[in-house]
Amino acid sequence: MTHGELWPAHPKPLKDELLSSWIVRVIQANGIKLQTLSRMLFGENLSPWMRDIDRSSPSWLVNTFCKYTGVDRQVAYQALLKTFKNILFSRNRISGHQQWVLTLSQVGTKRRAYSQQFCPACLAEDLVPYYRKQWRIAVFTYCPLHQIELHDACPCCEKPIVFYRMDFGRDVKDILPISSCYVCGCDLRESERRPVEFPSNELHKMYDEVLNYLSDSKNASRGFDVDFFNVLHQLCKIMGMKKTRLS
Repeated sequence: MTHGELWPAHPKPLKDELLSSWIVRVIQANGIKLQTLSRMLFGENLSPWMRDIDRSSPSWLVNTFCKYTGVDRQVAYQALLKTFKNILFSRNRISGHQQWVLTLSQVGTKRRAYSQQFCPACLAEDLVPYYRKQWRIAVFTYCPLHQIELHDACPCCEKPIVFYRMDFGRDVKDILPISSCYVCGCDLRESERRPVEFPSNELHKMYDEVLNYLSDSKNASRGFDVDFFNVLHQLCKIMGMKKTRLS
């Protein structure tokens, strides 16, 4: 299937979609297993899934999928977390700690950290379920559209969300949909929808403005720059400390 100009199925990235989510959707739409296609494209020694591709964004990976889907590279690069540079952070890091980005703790293709969040209402309403960039950002603790808390684990087995493992150990005909838990098959769209709560309406309104700005700056009544988020990040660090030093 790699010899033609375009693959039979070539879905385009959706609004605010993560690169990894788009790639998984492309692979599933073409009815092939993820690891099989990865070996066909990149060989045995170059697996995209041994890293956080939403942060590292290797050009060989992005360019290859753009070639076979007809997606413009500039469109594909909008699916990367580095688009938050100069908004949430001033320097883009491809590994280690990145301010406001939930860090993967990964050994091979297995993840140990609860770094992928999701909104069950968004997944349920999607004509084609997919994972948003905002769900990898620590500022997003709830969905600004549905006003419910985000989940970071399967509600049934409490395992991390790793949607690219849907076909691991399964035949093609048994591949799970992206909206399922890769371990137990639980439908994540049916997760509990817990309304978000704030101590005051003023704080709730301000937080909504922040999230709407990060989701789409056109929807925000005012802008927020990297200095604002630097100060907010420092305040969160101080509040999270067990002990503080005032001197």
